[in-house]
Amino acid sequence: MLLLLVVKYLIATEVQIQTRLGKVTGVSSTVLGQQVNVFRGIPYAKPPIGDLRLAKPQPYGSFLSSELNATEFGEVCAQAQYTLKGGEDCLFLNIYSPQTNGLKNVMIWIHGGGLSTGESNTYNGGRLAAVENVVVVTINYRLNLFGFLTTGESELPGNYGFWDQRLAIQWVKENIDDYGGQGSAITIFGESAGGRSVGFQMMSPQNNRDLFQRAITESGSSLSLTYINRNPMTITEQVAKNLSCDAKKSDFLHCLRSKTTKELQIASSCVDRPFSFFAVVDNDFIPYDLGSALSNFTMDNSFVTRTEAFGNFGKYDVFSGWNDQDGLLYMGSLQSVSLQMTGANISKGISIEVLTEALKQWPFVNYPNDQGMKDFVVNTFIDFYMNTPEALASDKRSIEDRRVEVYSRVSGDVSLKIPNVQHLQVHRAANLEGVAYAYEFIHKRSNNPTPWYEGPDWLRYGADHTDEMPYVFGEPLITNDQSFTPEEKNLSKNMMRMWANFAKYGNPGPEFSKFTYPKNQAYTILNTGGFVQKNYPLNDVQRLWSSVDNTILQQQGSVTPSDSPSFCLSDPKSCQ
Repeated sequence: MLLLLVVKYLIATEVQIQTRLGKVTGVSSTVLGQQVNVFRGIPYAKPPIGDLRLAKPQPYGSFLSSELNATEFGEVCAQAQYTLKGGEDCLFLNIYSPQTNGLKNVMIWIHGGGLSTGESNTYNGGRLAAVENVVVVTINYRLNLFGFLTTGESELPGNYGFWDQRLAIQWVKENIDDYGGQGSAITIFGESAGGRSVGFQMMSPQNNRDLFQRAITESGSSLSLTYINRNPMTITEQVAKNLSCDAKKSDFLHCLRSKTTKELQIASSCVDRPFSFFAVVDNDFIPYDLGSALSNFTMDNSFVTRTEAFGNFGKYDVFSGWNDQDGLLYMGSLQSVSLQMTGANISKGISIEVLTEALKQWPFVNYPNDQGMKDFVVNTFIDFYMNTPEALASDKRSIEDRRVEVYSRVSGDVSLKIPNVQHLQVHRAANLEGVAYAYEFIHKRSNNPTPWYEGPDWLRYGADHTDEMPYVFGEPLITNDQSFTPEEKNLSKNMMRMWANFAKYGNPGPEFSKFTYPKNQAYTILNTGGFVQKNYPLNDVQRLWSSVDNTILQQQGSVTPSDSPSFCLSDPKSCQ
């Protein structure tokens, strides 16, 4: 029910609607031939300042004076990864709604950035909304120290950013019909840390299918052992020291709340390693260690284990995927280790010592904790990948170059790709009402490779981390943009259709078969040359990871091995 009051603007027009929270003024413009209303900077929570800093968010309520100017973006959430940026009054969302009849399916985007950087404002949902007739919502949530600092105790439990996301979804459910959306038809989707966030929202017992119905994860999974902080006090004590606070005293939270935003930003930037603020088990939003639950599942594939650990997860429809070269994201980490140890650029290859140390720093930084076990895991993965029969880009190059490629593959597989496959497997193993589909994106962009890539040119042959996003959001369809080829424009149209079809119907299209478990495990390759279905993704390497993971947890006493052989999630032999 849109009550439109249109005022001519230079490029766009103002549009005003009456909502249950008050009048809202946005802008309307023509996007790819379709009129789209855009409402920017809508507050969904009270500013998390004062006593609300490092606490669960509180609903914003009605707009001041019952009227809101939503023509400009809101503040970016405070962050300090690359530069001091943003502020704490940042819990805003943006809505892109096509001017068409009827209530439309809703897609809520959760941005990535390692839970430390990023913002909703850089993602233009207008093209996806216009072409596919869906309402797209992008949301901010607290990041870095502000969103994830914790002592592991009830006074400072952490995961505030996840609570922000949940409140934003709740706001959309309750209010989106005023903007042309259907509150009972919500798909949440995200990439990287946004994809992990989607997984945590699915896993959390705080949520259910009444809040949202479908989920899309792109190169990110809540099952990644790398991204669960099992010893949060290490970082918290560094932050406390930087602020002249004492993390072990009862007035620690008061001390944190007495500091300025800038002081907290600087303190969070001066820790041992970047991107240090991760999810934690808080016995509330995340009630148990998902990695340990996954390992228990692989060793005890009973109905009780499946439903207790992953029952909530299996209720939603899920569409999950990864990029074939996601691991290129971490080449900067390898570069840093090589320069520190030898002073040499990785373009000249690396020694076994550099490869070993780099893998200990990522992806095996948080897991396993025991140094001897960490050495075992790293050496096992190096031996496996160095001797794989699979064709590699470095096959005709030096052994030093091969080590560079091995690092990109191990880091990408362990951090991003294997957890995504496991995400799909446990979803289907839960055997509830949800359905699952999977993709692998392999297209190498013809223009402007990702700015953070620090590896050699010969290694880049496929899709880097985030490379799929421009196609999902219709960037190649901008009429005056000649940097994309006709084939890439067509790929973008197809991917927009797939993502929107899944949101509307729970099925991305005829190019896909359902991902079932343990048999089939179908996924579809996405490329400009066409779409090809395959089965059992990452089968051999995942079997290795399952075996190593179970060994670690048995050694640490986290699980009790059964008398039966361990169960490898992706082993086709277990299906027979």
